[in-house]
Amino acid sequence: MFTTLAFCLSPFGVSAHPHIFIDAGVSFIFNDSGELFAVKIEWAYDDLYTLFTVDDLGLDSDGDGVITIGEQKKLVGFDTQWLDGFEGDSYLNFAGTQIRLGQPESPTAELVAGRLITSHIRKIDKPISMVGKVVELKIFDPTYYSAYTLDLGVEIVNHDSCITQQIPADLGKAYDLVENLLYGNGSEDNYPAIGQNFADTLTLSCEKSS
Repeated sequence: MFTTLAFCLSPFGVSAHPHIFIDAGVSFIFNDSGELFAVKIEWAYDDLYTLFTVDDLGLDSDGDGVITIGEQKKLVGFDTQWLDGFEGDSYLNFAGTQIRLGQPESPTAELVAGRLITSHIRKIDKPISMVGKVVELKIFDPTYYSAYTLDLGVEIVNHDSCITQQIPADLGKAYDLVENLLYGNGSEDNYPAIGQNFADTLTLSCEKSS
């Protein structure tokens, strides 16, 4: 059984198909000056990964799907202990440039209906004035070991003049790429990071400062 922390702390090789399935949610957080200064990311893990993780952490010993308050405290932050260089599978772009997101803060975790649901906040190094601007956010595992969907919703916090749009990935093109990699003449060592091809693009645009 692979350990819980392996997912968060160790790089995986490119996978032809995902092994972990995660529903994601996003909150764009603005400061009082009307600048985008952080994003909150929510992850809901699939039932099987939840089962493995709960077992690995020694929780829910009676198997009733309910954890104690003490066990929940042990659970918080299990998926935010990242190695240097790991980008948290969240990628924010502005004006054609990837914007650095800070280390995860304020982690939460709970076990709900047999699924682990966690969240964390990542601040932007330099808050972005969004008036007339657009940012793009993608959530994906470059190796495609984990597959994400943006099924938990999108929220805009502390701003009423912004809108979001979710642009679906071209899955036909993405699967063609996987097939070419599997059956083409390329070496496995030269596989590109294919996860981004399966990721929807979430855009945020604002007409006014607040």
